[in-house]
Order: sequence, then C-alpha cells, then structure tokens
Amino acid sequence: MAAEKFHEDLINLYTSAVQSCDCQPISLSSVVAQGGVPAAKKYLASNTVRSGLFPLSEYGRVDLSVQSLVLRAEYRGLFEPNEIQEAEKRLNLLEASGLAEMDPLAANTTFPIYCGSPPPSKANISCLTINYPFFC
Repeated sequence: MAAEKFHEDLINLYTSAVQSCDCQPISLSSVVAQGGVPAAKKYLASNTVRSGLFPLSEYGRVDLSVQSLVLRAEYRGLFEPNEIQEAEKRLNLLEASGLAEMDPLAANTTFPIYCGSPPPSKANISCLTINYPFFC
C-alpha cells in the first residue's frame, strides 16, 4: 500500500512542481511506465542530479523534490539505505552550495546558470548576477 501511495504522491509532486515552478523534478513518463518507486530508485541511481532540483531550490520549493519525498518517514521503508543516503547527499550538497537559501527577489543575487547536458556539475556552472530595480 505504501508503494501505491508513494506513486500517487510522486505524480502529485510532479504536478505541483510544474504548476508552481515550471520545472519537472522527474520524468513523468518514467513514473507512469515504471511506477513511482522504481522510477525514484532509477533516478537516485543515476550519476547526475536532474536540473529540476535547482529551479525548485530557487523557488524555495525543495519540498517538491523526489529526494524530499523519498526521505519522508512513511516512505523510507521502500528504499535501500544507499538510496536514502543518496537522497540526503543531494539535498545536503544543494544546501552546502547555498542554493537552497537563495532569495530570487534579492538585489544583486547571483544565480547559477546551467549549460549543457547532462545536468549540472561543477564543471559546467557559470554565474549571472541580476539586479532588480527598486521603485519607491
């Protein structure tokens, strides 16, 4: 029953992420074809972090990430210890990079811009500073 609930929550998470942040935290076709738990396991086993995690962070919605869903107490039993560690590691790396606390409306905020495929690594990150004018 937990696997079915995880599948449902993963689809809801995907829908919320698309509506709130215009990003896809996981391939919906993978979730539908494989099921939520197998798709999440495959996602965590990949050597790259999907680029959807970073826009979620910019919007302050890391709670809509696959990693956050995997780490919920009710779903931890569906995953192996190494998969839980990988989810924690990815969120910790995001937090350590400072991206998790970024305020997208702050003046002189430096936003990472990710180029190319596969998704971000330190080798392909450049930065852009955006200045927002303030009117009184």
